[in-house]
Amino acid sequence: MNWKKVVLALVLLDVALMAAVWGVVKFTPSTPITRAVAEEAQYVKDTLRAEQLRRQVVNTTEFVPPADGRFTAPQVRITLEVWRTVDPKLIQARDALWSAHWQSWPMDGRPATAASDAALRSLVKQDLAVNVQAMPGQVAVLNRHHMSLAQYLWLKNTVLEAFGKKAQESIARELAGGRVTFDGPPENTVAMLAQGQPATGALGANVALLASYDETINQAAGALVGF
Repeated sequence: MNWKKVVLALVLLDVALMAAVWGVVKFTPSTPITRAVAEEAQYVKDTLRAEQLRRQVVNTTEFVPPADGRFTAPQVRITLEVWRTVDPKLIQARDALWSAHWQSWPMDGRPATAASDAALRSLVKQDLAVNVQAMPGQVAVLNRHHMSLAQYLWLKNTVLEAFGKKAQESIARELAGGRVTFDGPPENTVAMLAQGQPATGALGANVALLASYDETINQAAGALVGF
């Protein structure tokens, strides 16, 4: 059996079905049902597009994270370059989606409901719609530097971890100098001082390397959109 032809046939079938559904929705009066169908059709389209973009990353070699857990200065520069490709409007759209979600979420311990579950599913679909718009630019940077998607994802998470720790250490220094205070809840001055203790090992080395990359704070939002 030719599996490539089978996969191609399935993809074409998905596209055909999506096009049919989209055509029905387009010429049908807007109702909660038609809007839900339209959202699902768009989600299928975005899912296929995301997979297509993943396959456009040329370097597909297996990536093994370094044993010492450290990244290098050139790797940080490439990571920031990927983040800078994200249009600020996409960052704003993503922030608006998640802000609205958290503002409506029952934060007082109430259990999730069918309505909140449906809202979360809708959020995931809308989030993907934003992400796929940022992916083409990210793919271009990865291919230009011959970096695999797996390596980039490791770098993204590791750089964000180091950046977060760097911020905690900075706040702790401000607290120790009496320049700021935290009254909580949930955080207070004592907790923030504890969290801001200097990192050691791989994390400490990564934080130290980021010391010369102050622009990270301006680019980190781009890490949350796209891949």
